[in-house]
Parts: sequence; C-alpha cells; structure tokens
Amino acid sequence: MVRPLRILFKDAVYHVISKGNLGDYILAKDQDKEYFLGQLIKGAEKYNVGVFAYCLMGNHYHLLVQTREKNLPQFMHFLLSSYASYLFREKEKRGHIFAGRYKAILVSTEEYLLTVSKYIHRNPIKAALVSSPSEYKWSSYMYFCDVRGTPKWMSVDWVKDFFGADSRDAMTAYREFVEQDLDKEYEYPYEKVVAQSILGNDDFVKEAVSKHEASIAESGITSRGMLLKDVSLKELFQAVCDHYGVSNLKITTIEEKTTHREARNAFVYLARCHTYSSNAKIAGFLGDIGRTGVSESYRRIIKGMQGNSKSNEDLSRAIEEILIALNGNATVDF
Repeated sequence: MVRPLRILFKDAVYHVISKGNLGDYILAKDQDKEYFLGQLIKGAEKYNVGVFAYCLMGNHYHLLVQTREKNLPQFMHFLLSSYASYLFREKEKRGHIFAGRYKAILVSTEEYLLTVSKYIHRNPIKAALVSSPSEYKWSSYMYFCDVRGTPKWMSVDWVKDFFGADSRDAMTAYREFVEQDLDKEYEYPYEKVVAQSILGNDDFVKEAVSKHEASIAESGITSRGMLLKDVSLKELFQAVCDHYGVSNLKITTIEEKTTHREARNAFVYLARCHTYSSNAKIAGFLGDIGRTGVSESYRRIIKGMQGNSKSNEDLSRAIEEILIALNGNATVDF
C-alpha cells in the first residue's frame, strides 16, 4: 500500500503505534521495557516532546505524544534506532525489528484525546494481563493515580482541560472515566480515522492538512502524499468503476451484486483511507446509502480484511492496482 502521509506541525498530538516484525515480542522482558522507557524519556527531553500517555506491551507499544517543534520523525528515529541498537547489542537480534513504519495518527485534542488515552491505558486489560489499569507497571496510568510523583517529562495537566482546574478532582474524574465498565472491551474509533492518519471531524482534518501544506510550502520542499484531495474523489470513483468494468456503484440486479459489492467496498475503503472526504460526500457517489451507511460499511470492510480469505486477497489486490493507476495520474499529488 502507499504509505500514509505524515502530518507535521508544531504542537500536534499523535497516537503512535508500532508492532514487532512478524508479531515478535520486541519488549519481552522488564529490562527491555525499562530500556525503551529510558530512551523515551531521553527523546522527550531532547526533542521537547510532551508525553501524554504510554503503554509498553510485549509485542507492541502505544504512545500519546505532543511535538512542540514539528519534529515527530526526528524524535521517533532517535527512540526506535536506539532501541534497535539495544536489541542488536544485548540479544544479537538481526533483521527488521518493527513491522514496517510506525503508525502515527494525528489526534484532535478536543474530540478524541480522552478516547485515545483511555484505549491506551486499558490495553493491558484487553490483553488479559491485569484486571485494572492501575495494576500494570509499564503504562503511564500510575501518574494519573498519584500526581505527586509525576516526573517533568510526563504531561498530565491536559486532564484538567476536561475535568476542571483542581488537580485532585480532575484526576479522580479521569480515573472514573478510564475504569468505567472494566468488564467490557473498549473499542478504538478506527472507523473515524481519516486517510489512516487523522482522527477528528471534517474541520479538524481540513485544518490539519492546511497546516501541513503550509509547512511544506514554507520549507521549500516538494512532496507527494497518499492523500487525494476532495477534487479527486470523482477520479477515485471513475478509477474504481474502470477497474471493475461498471458504470456506477449501485446494486440494481442480482447479476450485478457480486461485482458491484466488491467495487463498492474498494471505493469506500479507498475514499476513507486515501482521501479526507466526509462520509456524506462518499455516500453521494454511492447514491443509495447515507453517511451512517458509509461508516458501517467501512467498519465491516476493515473487520473483514483482517481475515485471510480469497475475497480479502482479491480486494487487497484490487486496491493496490487502483492506487497504482491513480498515482500514475499527474493530477493526484501534493
């Protein structure tokens, strides 16, 4: 797949996730987690990064960080390269450590900061390692339980923006928020992530992309991204129709059902992951469902693509081919 665009600007907040290559346990032992955390602290101080939340698991990690100087790539390079060197040195581990590039989702602090932090702090419960987030040693939740021991590199004051100016009351309210219904799985809002890189409403997405483009223009660097602008949604629609040999994406007859369903799935996936168009605009091209229907379809597609069936392989192959065709078009660029 074409790699997601890195949206970079000052004071941006990101949810960063990375897994071990082939599911490897890259943070297998406590000493591994301790070293990784030490490098996280050093990197945060060196690159002026605020750490809002973190959770270190066996085969992956979660970070919720704010880059105050538009330097996420530099910060992450320091963290991951130093940790890879540690594994090479201490465990003679060779080859790829991480499964591809780290994923960095730009987070709207007004809408999704609480949601993402809750998901991160409840990760050990999801993995059935503990029954309460306060029992897990390798997450930042401890600092929300006892603010008196919060180090300078850890940022917790953002909680007061949601629960009031009094630190004690705000932290109590935050813990109640995180620990509500611990017996139920807390889902990440993946269906709300636009173009694999932005979690926020339409206005936030447009503002973020605008800031990113302004930053690129100011630096004098030209860049091709994987996001297709709003004007390209029509091109995407036509590319999908051309690939599947159809004139539209409506299912009108039984004979059309299989082909059109596959084409619709490809269009919804590409429109959600590779444009910053709203669900309402995407629905307008389908013609027979609303924005809620687009959201539900995307959720089903993502869930289905986690399997290994032939239909999923066919869809993935079609998406690759459509993207290649689009990126060969000179009008699809940044």
